[in-house]
Amino acid sequence: MKKLIFIGPLSFFEPGPTIDGIGPGKNGIYLWCVKDHDSTYRVHYVGESFDVASRLRDHRKAQLLGQYVAFDPDGLRENIKILMHRAGKGMIEKYSSLERKEVNHKYLSAISVFYADLGCEADKGLRCRYEYALYTTVEDHGQNILHVGHLRSSADEPHDVVVETPGVNIEGLSNAVLRV
Repeated sequence: MKKLIFIGPLSFFEPGPTIDGIGPGKNGIYLWCVKDHDSTYRVHYVGESFDVASRLRDHRKAQLLGQYVAFDPDGLRENIKILMHRAGKGMIEKYSSLERKEVNHKYLSAISVFYADLGCEADKGLRCRYEYALYTTVEDHGQNILHVGHLRSSADEPHDVVVETPGVNIEGLSNAVLRV
């Protein structure tokens, strides 16, 4: 059976290994996770890109500019999504006394990134199939804090893939078998 091996955790900022250490040309999928109090990583976002490193740097820049939503990191650790910043609109009223840039930085600082390289032969369609399979596997696991912009499924013949997360437990995904 084919394996999907995630590398991580990485962070958006130092200290420690960051997304800036991902080599060029990593064509694949990535996860934004929040580490809970039991050292389990909970998936918050699933994405795909032909250049994972570049896409993650774009995410970081857009997040800090306020172009994305931001959630309360403490809530995410408790498996609750609490919106603090609305993309392009600013802080929601309850948090209007807080600085947008600080909130977005704190949010990104709470995120642990994992990625899996699918190899150069993986096209957009295949990456989207993996993205969809990962998202639905986490969603089917139960209560979750997933946030996603769009998903694409496929009518192509599925195949099974086992998820490996060496040295860490990603809730709902570690050792899971995906139908991709």
